[in-house]
Amino acid sequence: QTNKYYAKRKTFVLTEKQAIAIKEYAQKNNTSVFTFFFSIWSAYLSKINNNCKQLCIGTTVLNRNNFQEKNTVGLFVNTVPVFIDLDWKDSFLNHLENVETATFSTLRNQRYNYKNALQKIKKDYQKPYDIILSYQNTRITGPFCESIWLHNGMQLESLQVHIEDRDNAGVLNIHYDYQTEKFTEQDIETLHNRLMTLLDDAIENPEKSHVFTILENALLLQIIFPFASIIWWANFKISFLKYSTFL
Repeated sequence: QTNKYYAKRKTFVLTEKQAIAIKEYAQKNNTSVFTFFFSIWSAYLSKINNNCKQLCIGTTVLNRNNFQEKNTVGLFVNTVPVFIDLDWKDSFLNHLENVETATFSTLRNQRYNYKNALQKIKKDYQKPYDIILSYQNTRITGPFCESIWLHNGMQLESLQVHIEDRDNAGVLNIHYDYQTEKFTEQDIETLHNRLMTLLDDAIENPEKSHVFTILENALLLQIIFPFASIIWWANFKISFLKYSTFL
């Protein structure tokens, strides 16, 4: 019997040209590589969710807030929800600023247990997201040290996307960890190719509307996504569309 939590990892290594362009773009616009990818990802999710204006994506935080915690061995990482408001009349640069504000707001309030917050408005606790986006840039120093990240083959979320820049190697790896019950390897390859097209378009045309040229292509919406979380956070209303096909 297939376990619904079984997962695989598909990794793509960005070209040196792409990695340099992303880092230069982030530096030029006084933002981070993580915020840039978060903006691309949220724009894409909004589009495949019928241009929804509010959505939620999970992300990870280091969760070591003082000197003692930073020097203590153990797992402190926490996963938090980031609620994004989108306006398709905005340029990508404006969207980038909105995402940065949302992520900073989440970081400021990460100590508050959002599970308790949701329980106040719902009897049955349910995570408001089914996807996670994270940025990994841990530095392992030492004469004979090397960091290797292994996927354990199990996960709760349908999809986890990790941008990895470990050990300052000068390249960007993108890991797609996906539940095999909901995605195929071909789905992930298609998803990655479309995200890279959006990424290139955003760098070349930052003042363009959210409705990037590629998003106007009907083929973009043929990917089967097994989940869609549409969030109306302002009204404390959460609606989950499960196992939907967007055509």
